[in-house]
Amino acid sequence: MILQSSMKRSNSFSEYVYAFGVIKSGYKSFIPGFIFVSLIFYLVSILGAIVPWFLKQATNAFTVDLAKANTFYLFVAAYAVCWTLAEVLSNIKGVFSSWILAGCDATINKALLVRVMSMPYSEQARLNAGKLASIITRASGAFTSITVYIFWTLFPILIEFLVALTALGQSTNAVFLISFLICIVVLTAISIAIAIQSRDLHSSLYKVMTDRDGYIVERLHLLYDIRLNNAYMKERCVTDHHMNQVVRAIRKSNVKMGLRLGLMALAIGVALAVFTALSVFADDGQRTTAGDFVMIAGYVGMLTLQLRLLAGALIDLEKQKVALADGIAYLEEPIPQIQSVQSPRFASTDYVFELKNVCIEKDGKNIIQNLNYRFQSNKFTVIKGASGAVKQV
Repeated sequence: MILQSSMKRSNSFSEYVYAFGVIKSGYKSFIPGFIFVSLIFYLVSILGAIVPWFLKQATNAFTVDLAKANTFYLFVAAYAVCWTLAEVLSNIKGVFSSWILAGCDATINKALLVRVMSMPYSEQARLNAGKLASIITRASGAFTSITVYIFWTLFPILIEFLVALTALGQSTNAVFLISFLICIVVLTAISIAIAIQSRDLHSSLYKVMTDRDGYIVERLHLLYDIRLNNAYMKERCVTDHHMNQVVRAIRKSNVKMGLRLGLMALAIGVALAVFTALSVFADDGQRTTAGDFVMIAGYVGMLTLQLRLLAGALIDLEKQKVALADGIAYLEEPIPQIQSVQSPRFASTDYVFELKNVCIEKDGKNIIQNLNYRFQSNKFTVIKGASGAVKQV
């Protein structure tokens, strides 16, 4: 069954690539809209990353030579403009991204529904409506979440890292810069390891939640039977059992993830404190200015906090890969060819079809015998009779 096998398929981004192709073919304006929104996100990252550099220049201009007030105000204005523009774009970029992602959700939903409707009835009969609805909903949302995490979270973080490290390279010595780079690499590796380890937790949690949704829909279809058999107490006990399983699974998953992310945050906090303290020794010639300290401390804080965001994004990325794999398992199954039903063609006569010598027998009793009738074209034919009696012309 697809429901069982798909839980094992989340080791790569092949499902995302497949879904990307489905979106591209079914959502014509996706590519230009995706490029436009991506450029906005990358612009926000660049603007945010150069803000500490302008703050450094403004601080140096203020502390070195007060006579050059124009220079100070110029850098302050540039700092304010970059910060304001970055904040404005950050607050409105969700409007543009939601416009694109809503279409992606609809396209994935439509593709999955069409695929399920094209299945042979023997396969459809084995499906649980609640489980299937849960999988379709998660899969469509998973594609948009993965898109956000990869292109609009991880890539912008990478851009900020490149801009920040370039600026730090001009104001720090090699020892400080290399040490900071090693720290970033180690913390990133830890984040990736935590994310990979979380994959099994997400798989088991989704399975429990899918079973819960299937159980709820199943019970909703049996409301009359439950009332007829006076099975309230039994169903209440069974419902308690199912809901307790969900609660235990959610608690277990959250505790494990919380502990791992807590340790990750602790490590990032230590790195933030250490490199902020060492920023005053970042220059070999001890020529570190107040502006340099402000900029270095700002970049160290920004990058270490981005590592915290990176850890959470990588964990949720694995979660969404599991959800997407469940849905794509349906799309990758071959779709059987359904023969279209041709409308019957009649000879050029004054009637649509004709009954000749029709006999109907039930339980050894003749109901209709030797019925002959022509259904005239462009006319209504009504068969009437008393309720419970055999209707005949």
